[in-house]
Amino acid sequence: MKLKRALSAVTAIGLTVSALALGGAAATAVPSSDVYLPAAEIVTTTDAATESQFYNQWHFDPEPGSNGVAAQHPNGFTVGAGSVVHAIKGNYNDLVGPGEALADPASIAELAASLSLSISDPSRTTYQIPVFYGHDGAAWKFTMLRKNVAHDDNRWISSATIPAEGSASEIRAEYEYPLAQIIAALEANGDPRAIGAGFFVDRPTSELIVSSFTAGGVTTRFYAAPPASADPRGTDTGFVHADSIYVRAELSEDAYAGWHEEVEDAAARGTFESVVAPSGDHVSGLRVTGKSQLINGYADDARPRNSLPQILDEGFVIDGAAEAGARGFEAQIPVFFRQEGRIGQQFTTLRAAVPADGRLTSGLPWASSRDLGAVPANTYTDLNAIIAALGDYEIIGHGFTVEAGAALVKNVSFNGHATTFATAPAPIVPAPNPSDLTPETEGLISAAPTAAPGATITIEVGTEWAGQTVDVYIFSEPRHLGAHLVSAAGTVEVVLPADMSGVHSLAVYAADGTLIGWQTITLASGGGAGGAKLARTGAEETAVLGTGIAALAAIVLGGAAIGSQALRRRSL
Repeated sequence: MKLKRALSAVTAIGLTVSALALGGAAATAVPSSDVYLPAAEIVTTTDAATESQFYNQWHFDPEPGSNGVAAQHPNGFTVGAGSVVHAIKGNYNDLVGPGEALADPASIAELAASLSLSISDPSRTTYQIPVFYGHDGAAWKFTMLRKNVAHDDNRWISSATIPAEGSASEIRAEYEYPLAQIIAALEANGDPRAIGAGFFVDRPTSELIVSSFTAGGVTTRFYAAPPASADPRGTDTGFVHADSIYVRAELSEDAYAGWHEEVEDAAARGTFESVVAPSGDHVSGLRVTGKSQLINGYADDARPRNSLPQILDEGFVIDGAAEAGARGFEAQIPVFFRQEGRIGQQFTTLRAAVPADGRLTSGLPWASSRDLGAVPANTYTDLNAIIAALGDYEIIGHGFTVEAGAALVKNVSFNGHATTFATAPAPIVPAPNPSDLTPETEGLISAAPTAAPGATITIEVGTEWAGQTVDVYIFSEPRHLGAHLVSAAGTVEVVLPADMSGVHSLAVYAADGTLIGWQTITLASGGGAGGAKLARTGAEETAVLGTGIAALAAIVLGGAAIGSQALRRRSL
């Protein structure tokens, strides 16, 4: 089959000039690592002289229109419909004279076997291997070997006719031959060497993208190195109740951030609920039943990029357990990515089964929800293979799935984002006891020293307790007078029992059961007005207290005298 694509005279002359002008230069080492090279950094050569100058860098052929780059993308450059791209990188063999050791000793066959091109449409693209051979003492002969990228066979063409020598037959220009037959003809003509490798995109019918080219074990990626960042790490989400998780029907681009249910089909969608413990004093977790995909989505400026293995090494933990009959209890990480050889942004979800300890690591088998080149969809494999297939990617959330049955999840943590679906049980506060009322805590609260049963009194707790809830008790046997919010002024109001009288102890406790303070109070009909306050210390308190004691003594002594007189009357 004859292929209509001849090497231009300008290109042939340019390569010949390169060999004649620079043929005696020292060999330069071939790079051994992959490189990133945006299209703007590929040199555009315009004539034989500039091509000779830049031949051993990536360059566009000097043929007019050979730089048909349309636009740069994060995963390669595009070539517009009907455009041409003719790109080559030399390997420094063009600088080595006849019989000298080559800068790149790989044979033409070895180089041809190493070639690969990541491109969205290979049908209009050929590999290219420029070759010098048959030096006649003044100049090299030159040809360009080409093979269609889309063809699996090893049939190539030569841009120039290779004369028959010895037992080797002539290779006619622009006709396909097995590569071995072409190489035999080159060797018969003497000292052949590949002087580079590249590719030729010839007027595609629609826009395509060129992402990377590999030759001799070196991959050149035609875009900037993707940034890798796990920051911003995010903040703790805190407690999330089932009522605050929205479902897919409510989801919009503006509402993606936060916990939500991703299953779109309402008929197939499972349920989720916050489970209240039998004691009723805490939530034990989020029970997810049936087909569910719960995701904590990130805002646009909080999406980690190209850093999933590092994040997993730091810790992705799902504290939960599958219940009887559960299937598909898995971690999930949705990502946007730009795969090599594909135009535009794609989406997939990465999944791994939640292990017994809940720790999702990079060493576990992971799967992608869609095909990623050589990695088929829903096939569990090494995470590194998936990462390599993704190319440039950003993590847009994290979460878990349940396919059937149920799972109870308590906590989820990922890259600094910590969510709890459970609350701790209410602390057990020791019951108040009269032994709590020590001399050191007496008088640290204050209220009227006397009050009528059933009266409402004001207790001064202290402004340092403002905004906190305290519990008020009255002794001897403790009776709870309720939990009260301390006002900004540091006070609470309580209603005294209507069925109590006499001298008692009034005590105020913090929510954790710590005694704040106590005082004695007398409940008697006609007692002090509710709400009366006393200072905690000072002469006024002492005077009032002294007066009360004197009055009480007088009443007691008077009663004793009257009783004595009555007794004497009876004995007379």
